[in-house]
Amino acid sequence: YLEILRTILQHGKNSGTCDIFGEFKFLTQEEIEELPNPEEYNTFLDIFNKNYIHELMMLDKEVNGFNSLRHVAAVHYVAMYIARQMRKVGINVDLGLVSAAAAGHDIGKYGCKGAEKGRVAYLHYYYTDQWFMKYNMPAISLIASNHSTWDLELENLPLESLILIYADFRVKNKATKDGNEMHIYTLNESFQIILDKLDNVDETKEKRYERVYSKLKDFENYIIHKGINTDLKKDEPSPNRIIDYALIDGYEVVENFKYIAIEHNTSLMSKLTNEVNFASMIEAARSEQDWKNLRSYLNILEEYSIYLSQKEKLFTLSFLYELLVHREGDIRRQSANLMGNIIVSFDLEYSKEIPEDVKINPTEEMTSLLLFDKYLKLFLDPGYKVTDNHKEWIGYSLRIYIHSVINSHRNKNKKDYFNVFLNYLNNEETEYLARLNTLNSLLSIPADLYETKQLDYVVDYALNSLDDYPHDVRLMVVQLFNLIVKNKNIGKNSLKKINEFIMCISENDGLCINYLKNKIAKELDVPSELVGKYKTLMTSARYKTSDLFLNNLKAATAWNVKTISIDYIIEHIKNNNDVGLLQTATHLANLVKVSAKESVRNKAGNSLVEIGPLLSIDQRNEIAFELIKGLEIDELQFAKYIPEYLGRFVMLLFPKELDEFIIDLKNIYKGTNERASALVINTFGIMVQHYGDYKIRFSEDDDVYEKRLIKML
Repeated sequence: YLEILRTILQHGKNSGTCDIFGEFKFLTQEEIEELPNPEEYNTFLDIFNKNYIHELMMLDKEVNGFNSLRHVAAVHYVAMYIARQMRKVGINVDLGLVSAAAAGHDIGKYGCKGAEKGRVAYLHYYYTDQWFMKYNMPAISLIASNHSTWDLELENLPLESLILIYADFRVKNKATKDGNEMHIYTLNESFQIILDKLDNVDETKEKRYERVYSKLKDFENYIIHKGINTDLKKDEPSPNRIIDYALIDGYEVVENFKYIAIEHNTSLMSKLTNEVNFASMIEAARSEQDWKNLRSYLNILEEYSIYLSQKEKLFTLSFLYELLVHREGDIRRQSANLMGNIIVSFDLEYSKEIPEDVKINPTEEMTSLLLFDKYLKLFLDPGYKVTDNHKEWIGYSLRIYIHSVINSHRNKNKKDYFNVFLNYLNNEETEYLARLNTLNSLLSIPADLYETKQLDYVVDYALNSLDDYPHDVRLMVVQLFNLIVKNKNIGKNSLKKINEFIMCISENDGLCINYLKNKIAKELDVPSELVGKYKTLMTSARYKTSDLFLNNLKAATAWNVKTISIDYIIEHIKNNNDVGLLQTATHLANLVKVSAKESVRNKAGNSLVEIGPLLSIDQRNEIAFELIKGLEIDELQFAKYIPEYLGRFVMLLFPKELDEFIIDLKNIYKGTNERASALVINTFGIMVQHYGDYKIRFSEDDDVYEKRLIKML
């Protein structure tokens, strides 16, 4: 019967008539040959024909009275009408994805059975996904099963998704005297129709809906701007109007910024959603020599990583691990942080409603926990082919990796990841670097994540690290104990062991260890004589602040010794005045500019901003100009961190000095050093971010305050 029906339908097509509400005008052979992935589209056409999808949809109308075919065919018509014009004006759109996804976007409605028929509008996305995946069409499935208006809440969507959502939004039933008839509305008309049909509409849901609609309206404005006809009256695009950006003003500026953003995002998403193009992009990043471009690749991956497929995420993780031996520290840091973010979001989460009798279990060979374990091992033991210097860089990045995984807002199973990490702690003889980096990483574990047994185990592991390891490892142990004692649920066993540890006072432990042991003693219920002994030791001539300044600028001094020294200096400077504030501030400014480890630079920068209010007007000015010189340092890995602290610190300058400082920054921006110019922009960004506090700090006229803000912008 279906074969005969198809033959009759084919005869109607051959007669030259075309019903946009009942037929599909699929791609021509020439169009198919131009597709980046024609195999998947050909698979779709083959399955669509073999399963008699078109004919069965016609029967659905006759038997059940549903006009799904008329809706789907009209959506396909509108989507292809827009997409084909886009190709003509030079926009890179995959016609195969648009055609297949539009023709199959509602096929999941036929999967809803029994009681599910009452929730077809919510459940059909799941069954659509199942149908396409059953026939191995993952790229089409991604577009077809995510065509809800609410999917526009995602920050970035592929162009093909936007076209399908736009077309689906415009095709709706229209009530007539003969019953419901499918109709193609304008975007504005559809907005009101859907708003009236939404379930449980309150003010919040209405605002959400208006927000996603405005994104769709922006998209329509963009395609009209490109010359696309949306009124369905002629197939050819209009000539593209040339915009001279120098001559536009007012709201037109805003609109054109939106068009540029849409064009940038859709162009980039086309690369990220195509595995071949994505692999080429990563290979280009691997061989990149220019500092700006490599950091741009990392920024792109950071912003868009959530949209990558699992294959692309695995490819990206491999690339990022290679960057952990890059000579510039900020690149290593960003790579380690991004690795953690990608691993936490690796498992596919199904965001749509699923049927009650369906339970989604991860069937992939690789899960986020297994990936976390795999790279954890590589951080701790990179292998014999890696140089000692590179081993140190990789190991130092472990804490950043652990922190980004354990403290991620996306991580719903923190305890599982923590248990995997604890498996790598053993009290047998461990290499010095691995022991140091493991202890350092434990500092990123929130105190409330520990169970009593786990805490006991970690305390034993730390105590075992005291005897046979260098000073920086022993200091890391005391840092860990200082963190643990702040946990109010600490077990008696752990508490007893830490108590015993701080009862032993030794001058040979050095200032940093004794400083922390003193802090721990204050937290715990220990005899007052012990606290007094520590206080006497800390105020003795043995520990001079000036000696710390000297050690902090030495490359041989361990980085964690430097960070604790800074804490001691800041605390000490507020109580004693044996070292001048200006000398302390200058010392911190120098550490921001030259320290090899970013943890030291960040600690010094935050401490500098903290003591800024204690400085006199002329001292603040001097420190600001000490920092501004750092913007022109050749090494971006050092200079990159200066804008954050410079921008915050100059908000302490008096109005006259701040205005002069802005002129100085502007002069650097106009100079020939492109790298310094970029950092000046970052500095202005930080200044604007903290400018709200400036008005409270220094009473100024609103007019003066606003003019300065406009000048910075």
